[in-house]
Amino acid sequence: MTQTVCRKGKGWYGPAMNSKFLIMVGLTVGSTAGSFIPALWGADWFSMWSVFLGMVGGLVGIWAGYKLSKL
Repeated sequence: MTQTVCRKGKGWYGPAMNSKFLIMVGLTVGSTAGSFIPALWGADWFSMWSVFLGMVGGLVGIWAGYKLSKL
């Protein structure tokens, strides 16, 4: 008889990290970095540019976390 082994975490990051964790890390880092960028040119933390770039950074972070989880 042969046994099949189901491995949940088969990426480079090992079984301790799953895809949800990487996506959430990407969301957190991306939205924080995106909302900080307008502060570099003197805009307020709660300006419309900060909110918009925080959203864009969060979406890019989700995409990057998803791609990393599929490696």
